Amino acid sequence: MNKWSEKEVPDIAMGAGSVVDPATAALYIQLGANFIVSPVMNPEMAKICNRRKILWVPGCGSLSEIGQAEELGAEIVKIFPGLATGGPDFVKAIKGPCPGQV
Repeated sequence: MNKWSEKEVPDIAMGAGSVVDPATAALYIQLGANFIVSPVMNPEMAKICNRRKILWVPGCGSLSEIGQAEELGAEIVKIFPGLATGGPDFVKAIKGPCPGQV
């Protein structure tokens, strides 16, 4: 897929999702992933992605996890699990006191 997309659609970014551990993140990066999305906030995954200059999007279910992810270099977080954390109401509630984190 990577070889085809480099030739046919060179501007596309392909990534891997639902990655839950550093070894799997490293494998997908080695296979050509341009970004990693995870349902968990794993600091070891941040190290793997940051060392390779790969976008890392961790899953965060609390403001504390969002803050920790930001400290680990995440520029984007995935609110997960969305509805269980409060969905749009959660984002709205934290946007006021923490505008730079949402």
